[in-house]
Amino acid sequence: MTGPRRAIAGAFTLIEVLIAVLVLALGVLGLAAVFSVGIPQQRIAGEQLMGLNTLQSARAVLLNDKRLNDPHSPIDPTQMQDRGWYGLQQKVADDPGQILNPNMTWSPVGEWILPADVSGEDEKMIYLDPVADGSDGDAGEIVIESTTGLPQLAARIPVSERLVPAPYTPGAEPQYVWDFIARRVPSGALDPVTGLRAPTRKDPIEIAVFVRRVDPGIQVPLRDRGDADDRVRFGRRLRLSDLLTMNAEQITGDVGGQIPEALRVVPVSADPTTSEPRRDGRTLSSSGQVGRYATPIGVGVADTGMRYPRLNRGPGGGGRQDQIPRDRIPLAPGGGAPEDANRLRLASQVGQTLIDRFGNVYRIVGVDDELSEETGTRVVIVDPPVPADLDTPLDFRYPNRSDLDGQVFITTPQTPVAVEVFRVTP
Repeated sequence: MTGPRRAIAGAFTLIEVLIAVLVLALGVLGLAAVFSVGIPQQRIAGEQLMGLNTLQSARAVLLNDKRLNDPHSPIDPTQMQDRGWYGLQQKVADDPGQILNPNMTWSPVGEWILPADVSGEDEKMIYLDPVADGSDGDAGEIVIESTTGLPQLAARIPVSERLVPAPYTPGAEPQYVWDFIARRVPSGALDPVTGLRAPTRKDPIEIAVFVRRVDPGIQVPLRDRGDADDRVRFGRRLRLSDLLTMNAEQITGDVGGQIPEALRVVPVSADPTTSEPRRDGRTLSSSGQVGRYATPIGVGVADTGMRYPRLNRGPGGGGRQDQIPRDRIPLAPGGGAPEDANRLRLASQVGQTLIDRFGNVYRIVGVDDELSEETGTRVVIVDPPVPADLDTPLDFRYPNRSDLDGQVFITTPQTPVAVEVFRVTP
């Protein structure tokens, strides 16, 4: 008599196991693909949000800070003093024959004024301390000078007030810095010959703000603070905030001490000749090449002989051979020097922004290689397209001011996170 037969348990074959592994691998690869796309998008979205927050901070300072917006004398409130935006507005020549002279009138044809390297350049009146020098904590400080020349009437905006998050924020270090340029918007009578409006003492001032990431390669020494109270206030070790604010007391332990050259940094640094970003914040290299704060730069527009169509035909729009689509701008270096060509390369990067003389902001979304080769220049694809009232790319140039052909468009060496243009009426 035979006993009960035990049921044979089913099992997976090798083929079935291999198929299951393949299906699992495909699923994991799919998830990895989603994450590889999602993480950069999340980072970009985060940067855009931080850029908007930084723009709000900049706007609040530039529109509300008394240093810029209150020209009344603190001694006699009935008297006005030439300082801040009001001071720039009032910089107009009394002689009508000199009204468009850049040495007599600030921004006479409504041109963007890039910061000067040193004070005292009357036609600019805005300068930026470009190099960290010893224990000087004002490297990167933007100064709007008074037309009176009195230093006490100058509006000074140090880099420590333009960093976001603010220096020494608990649990966070500065990631972004904002800078600005300005121009007059002439509102006087229209000259039928030049096509220019005359500047007046009531013109609005237009401001362009650039938000950039702090250089990622700045090295912070792994050094403890010497003072116990400072360790409680600022943290045990040196921070990026110490370097960006050039805090000599914390870096050297001596209030009046000299900061070592290797530790002198600015939030955004560039080569002084080529404007090439250094990305390490340093202002002095081992070869002795001095860097500087990366200020906005200009680039020209090319004379291709082409015209814009009357109607926007969209990206790659057709039309006659002498037409250029309205989402294309032919850029050109300001001159023939190698540094001009390098600025052209920096200005035409995808993701870069351009500001024209009308205050319009364009984002570069690509480069038209075919049209660039055809015209012998750099033709960038921009969003949004250029305004409908421009007939040719040469309309971007400042009328009767060939000296400004190298700064038809304004940009920055580093691709900005956010850009905004707005007006203030002193």
